Amino acid sequence: MQHIKVKKGLCAVFAAFTAIVSAFVGPQAVSAETQQGALGTQKPAISAAYMDDLGTVYDGNALQPGSYDMVISVSDLYSIAQLGFTASYQEDLLSFDLLGEELLSDTAAYEEEMNGAVMDRLNGTFSFFLVTENPDKTVLSDNGADLLTIGITVKGDAPVDMQDVITVNTDPNLTFIDVDYGDTQGDWPNVVFDCYALSAPESYQATVYPMTCDLSPDLTQYYTVSAYIGALAAPDDAFGTYATTGATVSIETEDGTPISAVTDSTGKFVLEKVPNGTYIATVTYKYAFTRTFTIIVDGADVESDTMVGIVACNWDGNSSVNIMDYSFFVEQNGKTINDDSYDVGYNLDRNTSINIIDYSIYAEFVGFTAQSMENIYAETILT
Repeated sequence: MQHIKVKKGLCAVFAAFTAIVSAFVGPQAVSAETQQGALGTQKPAISAAYMDDLGTVYDGNALQPGSYDMVISVSDLYSIAQLGFTASYQEDLLSFDLLGEELLSDTAAYEEEMNGAVMDRLNGTFSFFLVTENPDKTVLSDNGADLLTIGITVKGDAPVDMQDVITVNTDPNLTFIDVDYGDTQGDWPNVVFDCYALSAPESYQATVYPMTCDLSPDLTQYYTVSAYIGALAAPDDAFGTYATTGATVSIETEDGTPISAVTDSTGKFVLEKVPNGTYIATVTYKYAFTRTFTIIVDGADVESDTMVGIVACNWDGNSSVNIMDYSFFVEQNGKTINDDSYDVGYNLDRNTSINIIDYSIYAEFVGFTAQSMENIYAETILT
């Protein structure tokens, strides 16, 4: 294929030119920018976005039939010496426009520095390449760039996952990024380029560093949710009073994905990667009655000082607080945080020892059951 010749021919010429220049100029100090762009220090990620005529971006995981601009971009990439992209596609589900593509080499910032072309977009094969016209590389000022914008039409009568419709070739001779013409192995004319690629077959005679490619990236916005869980000092308290360590807070997203976190020494929990939505969160703790509260995520992280309260003195783990719990407490009474068998779950007030104060908190809840507490817990909403 023509673009392979570009990789192994034109690039070898550039490499030879670079070597000649270096011989005359002599060794140069390595700048911070050069170090940043050194092979293996980054992990380029190629992705695609799909936009209509109004610039609205659609989810490539379930792209409806219709016409779009597909924008293929790369992130975490400091420079390009040469780039090749080759893929196959399902012709019954996708077609490419024959006019209207725009490559990185066409944009104002790089038009004097890059050369590129779409090589193939018919008969189930799609490919394009970019080559710098500088002696060594073109620096990407934003540590990444849009590589290609091209019109596509999704056919059929059902949404498609573009990652399945377009299959990228992982051969480093066909899909690759070389960041500097100096990154070579071998002597002229048998120069082989170290590069970023999607695979590293033994048959490839140079070093391959990993990159990724996802043509239907997840567009969901994610947020963190943090607050606190604490032991109630009395049944009618609206919120917790004493930090509880080791309690688990869990939610389930709309698609059924579970997300959970365990409270630290301050009672704090942090739920990661939570999409927008309203969630019923469940608090479980080995010495407490399970309870629920509400979390509302609406376009921002939720960072709350609220301490959601739980009954934390059900030490035998049954459905009620009773004399059996007291017998467990007696075994721990008098122990301090320095004792080997110390259990923080008995130290309700979280001071340095398990004592009469912890007993008095426990006494407030004697006779209460898991069922009765469901009617007493405050309706707590974090937002």
